[in-house]
Amino acid sequence: MGTANFPGTISPNYYHQWLPHIWFSGTDVDNYTWTTQRTYLGYSSLDDSLVVDWQDWADCGNILAFSESTCLGDRAINDYDTLVIEWIPSYTVIYTSDNFVTIRTDFGAGNIKLDGVLYSSPHTELLGPGSEHTIEAPTPQTFDDTVRYHFTGWSDGPADTVRTIIVPESDITYTAEYSKWYKINLRYTGSTGGHIPTLTGAGWYEEGTWATISATEGFDSTTGIRYGFSHWESDPPGATFMDSTSATTDVLVDNYYQITAVYAVQYSLEISSDYGSPEPPVGVNWFDAGATVIAVPGSPDTIAHKYCSGFLASGSGLPASSTADSIAFTIIEPTWVTWLWTDQIWLYVVGPFGSPSPPAGINYFDPGDYVDAYTDSIVMLGTDMRQLCQGYTGTDGIGSGGDNNVSFTITTTCTLIWNYQSQYTFEVINPGGHDSPVPPEGEQWYDEGTEITAYVNSPTATHICIGYYGTGSLPSVAPYDSVTFVLGSPTTIEWRWAMISDVVSLTVSSPDDAGDPFPNGTTYWVIGSSVSAYVTSPWYDSYPGGIRDSCTGWTGTGSAPASGSNDTANFVINANSTIDWTWQRQYRFDVYNPLGYDTPTPEVGEHWYDDGAIVEGSVVSPWEDSIVCTGYTGEGSLADGDTNWFSFVIDTPSAITWHWEVNNVEFTVSSDYGSPSPPVGTTTYLAGTVIHCEVDSVVYGADGERWVCIGWTGSGSVPPSGDSNSVEFTILEDSQIDWLWQRQLRLTVDDGGYGNPTPPEGDNWFGVGDTIDCTIAPNPVDTFFCVGYSGTGSVPATEYGTDSVTIVLNEPSSITWIWMGASSVSALTVSTEYGEPFPSEGIHYYPNGTVIDAYMPDATDSLDEGTRRHCIGYSGTGSVGSGTDTSVIFTINTNSTLEWLWSVQYKFTVINPGGYDDPDPIAGEHWFNEGEEITASVTPVDDTMRCVGYYGTGSVPGTGWGH
Repeated sequence: MGTANFPGTISPNYYHQWLPHIWFSGTDVDNYTWTTQRTYLGYSSLDDSLVVDWQDWADCGNILAFSESTCLGDRAINDYDTLVIEWIPSYTVIYTSDNFVTIRTDFGAGNIKLDGVLYSSPHTELLGPGSEHTIEAPTPQTFDDTVRYHFTGWSDGPADTVRTIIVPESDITYTAEYSKWYKINLRYTGSTGGHIPTLTGAGWYEEGTWATISATEGFDSTTGIRYGFSHWESDPPGATFMDSTSATTDVLVDNYYQITAVYAVQYSLEISSDYGSPEPPVGVNWFDAGATVIAVPGSPDTIAHKYCSGFLASGSGLPASSTADSIAFTIIEPTWVTWLWTDQIWLYVVGPFGSPSPPAGINYFDPGDYVDAYTDSIVMLGTDMRQLCQGYTGTDGIGSGGDNNVSFTITTTCTLIWNYQSQYTFEVINPGGHDSPVPPEGEQWYDEGTEITAYVNSPTATHICIGYYGTGSLPSVAPYDSVTFVLGSPTTIEWRWAMISDVVSLTVSSPDDAGDPFPNGTTYWVIGSSVSAYVTSPWYDSYPGGIRDSCTGWTGTGSAPASGSNDTANFVINANSTIDWTWQRQYRFDVYNPLGYDTPTPEVGEHWYDDGAIVEGSVVSPWEDSIVCTGYTGEGSLADGDTNWFSFVIDTPSAITWHWEVNNVEFTVSSDYGSPSPPVGTTTYLAGTVIHCEVDSVVYGADGERWVCIGWTGSGSVPPSGDSNSVEFTILEDSQIDWLWQRQLRLTVDDGGYGNPTPPEGDNWFGVGDTIDCTIAPNPVDTFFCVGYSGTGSVPATEYGTDSVTIVLNEPSSITWIWMGASSVSALTVSTEYGEPFPSEGIHYYPNGTVIDAYMPDATDSLDEGTRRHCIGYSGTGSVGSGTDTSVIFTINTNSTLEWLWSVQYKFTVINPGGYDDPDPIAGEHWFNEGEEITASVTPVDDTMRCVGYYGTGSVPGTGWGH
């Protein structure tokens, strides 16, 4: 309000306002909210510390917004914290510390479970952070019996359908991932003759996989007619089959399908063919009645090189025979087709360069094929080499021509040769441009083998040609102003010129140009140049065989040396000069020695001598005692002779052939075994021949038997004897060698798995009759004991209680040492002070239950006269008892001992002259143990005789009367 002090117009402002009422859930005085946006009368007006609710005016059309979270961080979980004032709103803004937990399937439908309760996907709940819950992905989930989903895992990793979660401090979504599966149903339709086909493959399949389905191939297959499988169809249409006409095939699972096997009356089409890849294939093929069949033979057969020359057929209106190589017909009955084949013809192409078509080599065609053949006209092999096609040469109707192409109809085997000519560049370089060289300066192409004459006209008014530099078919440098050569490679020539005032001449001569002198004729050289003049020596040129000229040197003038004696002259030229080469005629003398004895003088081969020279020679005769020279045959200047030497003057090509007479000797080889070299029998050798004799070191006979070479005896040139299976000697007389052999037998040793046997384990070979000590040690090994052995051949069959045996080997034999564990073995310890008992003194191991026959073979040991040591029995432990015999048989089942007992005995001799009565002990010798009490007596009266006493020795008193 106010006071108007002047006239004027007042226009009040009006605001359209609403009075919203907003409630707050989850707030209190310690957990309040506030406005973040509010317009009142056109201005921002905000409130703080809001709890429970809020109501106030707000301008229409403006935003009213509250904080997204309370002062303690609880957040608004609905959309009512921000709104546009366009009516009188009354909402509740919910603040909470809980989080949104969403559980869903990845395919957007179906069901999920939270804490055991089934929900539709997706499902969201507010859950407190840190709380524990169970979520589950039901599987499978099927829809309309056409599609189902199989659980594969949770998007965050776990693979179990049921899992426990702890709610995190923020919103979270758990996605169950599934694989999609479609159902494939199978049925059949069509003519089956009342039969029910067997259909396999229906069921559920994962999307994107291939399902294998099959149907019975057919029914009532007789005389080429059947109710047969025709093809597959799908509902909905569009299924992808590997082969929709095959009774067994694969279908792509990309949708639910009702797959139908369609059956129809079918006729057989039997295809026969020896070659090609016929379609339909060889064999019986079935087609629906009335179907259109297209048959082809798969011609040509590129492996066998055959082409189809027609067919034989029957049925469905086909001709009985035809030369066609394809058939199209409607099948209305059982039908057969046999494809006929004929060899293809070939075109052999020779094309050494380029890329000919057809390619080089053998190319096969059907008779009547049209061939368009061609090749490259020029083939560059480099910048200075090329091959130029000069046409072709053909056989059997192709003809010949000068082009690089030819077309023809091939009717028989033939050959096409592309003719190429090698060409090289010849480049002429002429620095300074003097004269007009021939060929002209620049690069030209010539055929290989072309003879080219190149030259310049020299001198000019101011310059003279001093030669050229060359490459390829030309020498690298030459002093000539012309040259004729045959082009054999890329070549260049660079003409060399010098001022006339700067050169001198060199004139070279040689009779008939002998030696092809360099330089030759008159050449020009820059003053101060180094000259190397030479000829080829010896020089054969076109002389008859065996004649040549040898350079003997030269004479010179000017800068050339006055004379020389070899075929090269080197000097520096400073003045006009000359060289004249000189020569000596020579003849060849050939020495032949066909049998190769001795080393002739001159040696075998060719030798050259000056015309008129004296030639002498010889051989050593006799040679090595057995070969004698009988003379020679001469040729040319040498006449025949019968000596071992010669001498003549040579004036024409000559030769000598030495002749020899050879002394032969015989060598005899004998051997009962093996394959000796030289072989058994008599062989003739040249005396002086080195002979290497050898025979097999070992020859095997029957199983377990072999013969070993132990050497030889020899006579003649053979050493008298040796102990190896080879010898080498020089034979000079009739000789003989006898190979010596020893028969050996095999002893096979098996250690039984323990110990170290002697002989060692495996095959051992010994001479017949050898005495072999077989042992094994140590014994025992750990808890195993050697309890004896088993044998074959010369080895006793079985013996227990020993780890050694001595045998005499007379046949192939074997020994197997027997080992047993401690629980199955008993030890017998044998002891004695005297004698050699069996088992022997010491420890012996036996299998439990073994019956042992122990004895003392030599129970008496004589000492002094009338005194002896005698076994009086034994004592034992374990399985052995005690007794007074010198033998005992017992079964051993525990560790035992056997001790043989001995006593010293004395002889007591009773003599009874006259033989009266029966003395006790009786007359004769008796043995009693040392210390044993003896009572001797007779009956005092015997008829008319009375014993009046005795005479005694030893322990008996000397006499006793009245006794």
